[in-house]
Amino acid sequence: MANLVSFTMTNAGSGNILFTDTSTASNITAWSWHIAPFPSGTQQNSTLQNPTLNIPYGIVDITLGITTTTGGSTTFYYTIYRVHIISGVPSVATTPSFTYSLTGTTLVTTDTSTGTPPIKIIGYPPGTYTLSTGWHDISMSYYTSLTDYTGYYYLGEYHLPVFVAGGPSVVAAFTHTPDPQVPSSNVTFTDTSTGSPNNWNWDFGDGNTSTSRNPTHSYAAIGTYTVSLKVWNSGSYFYTNTVTHTAQINAPIVAAFTLTPNPQYTGSNVTFTDTSTGSPTSWAWTFGDSGTSTSQNPTHSYSSIGTKTIQLTATNAYSSNIITHTVTIIALVAAFTVDPKGLDPAAPQLAGQPIYFIDTSTGASSWAWDFGDSNTSTSQNPTHSYSSAGTYVVTLTVT
Repeated sequence: MANLVSFTMTNAGSGNILFTDTSTASNITAWSWHIAPFPSGTQQNSTLQNPTLNIPYGIVDITLGITTTTGGSTTFYYTIYRVHIISGVPSVATTPSFTYSLTGTTLVTTDTSTGTPPIKIIGYPPGTYTLSTGWHDISMSYYTSLTDYTGYYYLGEYHLPVFVAGGPSVVAAFTHTPDPQVPSSNVTFTDTSTGSPNNWNWDFGDGNTSTSRNPTHSYAAIGTYTVSLKVWNSGSYFYTNTVTHTAQINAPIVAAFTLTPNPQYTGSNVTFTDTSTGSPTSWAWTFGDSGTSTSQNPTHSYSSIGTKTIQLTATNAYSSNIITHTVTIIALVAAFTVDPKGLDPAAPQLAGQPIYFIDTSTGASSWAWDFGDSNTSTSQNPTHSYSSAGTYVVTLTVT
């Protein structure tokens, strides 16, 4: 397998060097260059793919890191060179590089450096290795006989992540409950990742983060938040996996209702209308007389007079709220008087003489009169005359 990270350096004149990325990795999304004088000095950085930088003469460490993204997985690779800049021209005795092949758990590394061969390679020098399952950082560091503080002149280093099948390939996953939730109430996030991760990095989408495995978090405001979880394990240092979900934060329920009419009379319906906000999905009514209902907009009649306290509990999956009102129930009593218009009401009335019936009921809203001679009326205060002499029983029914 060819090196995934590589670059060339070209003299651009006036002390400038053009660094050209020649990496072979796929789906590169970011570059990170760091050029630092050795053993000390001001480091220069760039995120361009091919930057041109003014490099002082002498020994410098050059690091190129690349980030690749495939699906939800982000992988970071890097390589390091130490070079000697002479009059703006990089001079390296050896260009470090290597290849490797992986068959099952058997790793074979091959030195493919060009130029003067290095006299020391550490990490995975050319040879055959048996690896355990999981992720491995396959690195080779190159030195020549030029002396630095370690006794060797450091040329460069390659790092490549290698996965051996059967190991803990981490796949990020999580659940969260409840969803939706209300502001200032906890949402519980539960890691369900596979591959035995031992590092977690949560971003709750509101500027807050956590490194706990199963955190709880409350949101201050309603809205839709994108939550991301990044996981990795100690065997996949250069490999991470990220998954995102959305968390919905809604306004809490505020229970409310109206009732009509108020007051009402015994035996007549009171209509209750739910006006709650926050999208309740269930309602529990108590009417103050042992009567109950789970309808959103019920009706109820009372058999006794008095002040009744009605309670509504409005609920959904993430909040609940209670409100109470009172209704006054009064008695319905039928009563009337007879007015013969100037005649003695206690004296017998004459046939054909109009008689005025005056309603004195309490709580009535409709009237049904029966005059005892097969004639009726639904007026509140009707007038009636009898065609023949006799004794008649007059009945008033009110509701």
